[in-house]
Amino acid sequence: MSYIFKGVSGALFSVAAGAFSLFFQFFAAKYYGAESYGEASYFFGVASTISLFFLFGQQYYLSKKRLKKEDFSKIFFGILTVFLISLIISLPWLLHFFKFTDVVFFILIAINIIIIDLNGAYYIRFNQPQLASFYKGFLFRLLSVFFLVVFYFFYKSYYSILLSILIPLLVISIIQISKNVRITKPNFKQLFNVFYLIQIMNLAINYLALIFQKHYSNYILVGVLALCIAISNALNLVSLNIANSVLPKFSELLSNNGFKRIENQIEINNIYKSIVRTNAFILIPVTIYLIIFSKEILGIFGKSYASGAIILPIILIGQSINVLSGPNGSVILMSNKNYFEIFNGIIKTSINIIIIIVFAPHYYWGVALAISVSEVVGNFLKSIEVYFFYKVVPYDFKTIKYLVLWTFSESLILLFLYLGIDSKIKLLCGLVFLFFSILLKYKFSTFEEDRNFFNKIFNYVTRRK
Repeated sequence: MSYIFKGVSGALFSVAAGAFSLFFQFFAAKYYGAESYGEASYFFGVASTISLFFLFGQQYYLSKKRLKKEDFSKIFFGILTVFLISLIISLPWLLHFFKFTDVVFFILIAINIIIIDLNGAYYIRFNQPQLASFYKGFLFRLLSVFFLVVFYFFYKSYYSILLSILIPLLVISIIQISKNVRITKPNFKQLFNVFYLIQIMNLAINYLALIFQKHYSNYILVGVLALCIAISNALNLVSLNIANSVLPKFSELLSNNGFKRIENQIEINNIYKSIVRTNAFILIPVTIYLIIFSKEILGIFGKSYASGAIILPIILIGQSINVLSGPNGSVILMSNKNYFEIFNGIIKTSINIIIIIVFAPHYYWGVALAISVSEVVGNFLKSIEVYFFYKVVPYDFKTIKYLVLWTFSESLILLFLYLGIDSKIKLLCGLVFLFFSILLKYKFSTFEEDRNFFNKIFNYVTRRK
């Protein structure tokens, strides 16, 4: 459970970051307008796609190979060199399709995303996931919100939104380079590895989603999809930080056929079950709330967003199954079976492309459906593989029974709030109910470690008072 606490402590930064992120999305979407917000989201999607191809799977590789600190600088300069060479070669092509100003923005955003993600992998490798959460989550979102509000009073366009993203990225990149990077010769040998292909296969389509949405619709619907993805990603904050915190531990337990030792099998199963139970306690009621109140929530951002309310439940279903499945991808990546992630990625990408081709030209929610279905299929495959190779079962009967009882009760109460209370206060009432429901779920849990977790929080709060 210590790994869960470490992940949750890192997630505290991400929870705060999530609040800033939602405010950023709210302010940009509502006050800059759906079209400007959608246009900025589109170009941020282009920048994120570029950055993905130059990370070379290092988020996974650094944790798996357990490299020394001096190796990080060599890899850093190797990636930077490849990026600059590729940029020189591709610049004429980019200028042919995009305006010069747009190219400058998404190239600068892309390189800084690369720098911050690499340093995030560095912190995770050396058991400091809370620093990765602090820089990429908390500090970045805090500064982004500040600049977004400031620029609104001077120049209201999608460039202002992009600039409010770029400046914090530059500041954090400078800080992290000064702390973690030393000038040295670049290392190219460790760039091209199996994790690079895994990363591309599993993440490329998600990054390209906004680009596909623009191709088949308009910037307003790009903004709706971007907003729904941002809301659904907020659900993954705690889960992602917990999963990152246990990556080195999974690598240690699974390396050199370590899973054959009984004590390692027990520890992996215990860690895995603790993670999925924590995910389920928090995620299930929040997802139900967001689905039931989806139209009202999106309506806060403006009428243009409420008209696309079906996109949010579609995205949420895929994301919730992803989180509830647990860190199956982490187990596979940190084992000697990581090549199965290539197979999973091929299947996931193929399904995504097929659904986009069939549905996106005719339905504005087609891209969202592709994201969700491919996510569900990918997690189904990984869950089977984790069970087949390592006999990891995420939920036992006792946990399932407890969760079903709570889920049924939470659904009824939230539906009552939705149907029986005035629209002006039902969103707030639902949030208050979520807070107490999650706390009580820990309080009356059938697992002692959950009850101890509740008692620690309760004692900490009462002592401060």
